[in-house]
Amino acid sequence: MSEIRSIFEVVDALAVRVNAVVSERLTERGFPGIRAAHGKVFEHVRGGASVSDLATRSGVAKQSMAELVSGLEKAGYVARERSPDDARVWMVRLTPRGAAAMAVASMIGEEIRAEWARAVGKQPLLDLERGLDALQTRWKH
Repeated sequence: MSEIRSIFEVVDALAVRVNAVVSERLTERGFPGIRAAHGKVFEHVRGGASVSDLATRSGVAKQSMAELVSGLEKAGYVARERSPDDARVWMVRLTPRGAAAMAVASMIGEEIRAEWARAVGKQPLLDLERGLDALQTRWKH
């Protein structure tokens, strides 16, 4: 019988694998170049936000966020435009291509969840999701 790995190892390995699968499938479906780190932009950009706001919301350095935004802008997933409220501020917005990539990424997430449900069963997966959600909720700082 094999030794059971710690939950930390398992969660980390699953996160790495999910990120790789999502990136691979996005590329296969016409959305190349999106990495896990870009999720910090996609998660917080809806409706538009400055790089500074994106950095604050996602908990990363402003310079790191600027680099993520720049890469996504070059790939056509986001665009920068002047803020209507303050011409000194550049707002980051999803392009139609970026919105499409988000929709496809969401579908890919559902595909992965369905694959997991087939692998371990629907109820065990639901129980795991509930347990992890409860843990995350109670362990917030």
